[in-house]
Amino acid sequence: MKLNTSDIEKIEKSLSIELYQTQKDYLINDAPMPKGKQNGKTLAHCIKLALSEDEPLDMCHPENFCDDDYGSKFNKVPYAKMYYRHMFRGVLDELKTAGFPVRAVVVNVKSIVVMNGQFYSGENTKDNKLLFNPDRTKAVEVDERRLRFITQTVLRWFMNREIDLERFEILKVGGGKHV
Repeated sequence: MKLNTSDIEKIEKSLSIELYQTQKDYLINDAPMPKGKQNGKTLAHCIKLALSEDEPLDMCHPENFCDDDYGSKFNKVPYAKMYYRHMFRGVLDELKTAGFPVRAVVVNVKSIVVMNGQFYSGENTKDNKLLFNPDRTKAVEVDERRLRFITQTVLRWFMNREIDLERFEILKVGGGKHV
């Protein structure tokens, strides 16, 4: 969608914000955004992407469409899944509510989580533990929300050196719905 000054005013109103001039220039004229942190690059990217026309975006893999404001290349997936996806979804929902034609997204994709060759198979609520089993038939399919929780838990275990993480996989098993 090609934006103009009137569109920018509607965007600002719908998001209850005032965009920086550099963000407006980026959105209207595709001008480059300044380098560095805290200058609105991510928000501007979310707005532009939400209003773009192309194939639906898979919300389970925001690393495929997030901006490049994540630091080192090793931060891309955590940044995309733990920060960018939430900002993008909030912007998308607000713009849609305001009547803008927004990009379709795919949500509610079911996944199977595999850690070090073992499949996520549920929880032991008594001991508050995630369970993993080498038998794929015991694997439990999880939705995006549960996947985020499991991913954050495993990441925390790894960062706290509670586990050796050799391999972490997310296998899609079911198509999601377009919204």
